[in-house]
Amino acid sequence: MRNTFETQRLTLQPICTKDAAFILQLLNTEGWLQFIGNRQVNTQNDALNYIDKILATENLYYWTVTLKSSGVPAGLVSYMKRSYLPHFDIGFAFLPDYHGKGYAFEATTAVLTHVSTILHHQYVLATTVSGNAASIKLLERLNFCYSKTIETENDQLLVYVRKLHGGF
Repeated sequence: MRNTFETQRLTLQPICTKDAAFILQLLNTEGWLQFIGNRQVNTQNDALNYIDKILATENLYYWTVTLKSSGVPAGLVSYMKRSYLPHFDIGFAFLPDYHGKGYAFEATTAVLTHVSTILHHQYVLATTVSGNAASIKLLERLNFCYSKTIETENDQLLVYVRKLHGGF
């Protein structure tokens, strides 16, 4: 599932090693560190290793979201099958300069459309921590509904679910 997507304002391309500088920047933003966690990506080489690990992992897909107008990377959308969840999980993260502009909604909608129509996935999950109000607001705008709270090794996560077929 290494597809490229386009929306009105954005291009989503599968993550690749040319994204290393952007990944280094994004993974060290306050929001990523607070709500997703420190991935110990502190150098360009760490970022390359992080990307290589993503590319080598089955059922793990990341798209770099760039602005069509400038070609500047703004964020990421991920789609992965986690061992502790029954369905694939979608995620998103954007640099602070691109918050509140509808980019995460636009990009995530493009991926959801793809997994619904091409892959025929019936349900998609999303997880977040309870303090991430912006993420929760976006998930609700994307028609995800709170399902339950689960415990993982590192966190207590809120699980949201969206039925794709018959309700997209």
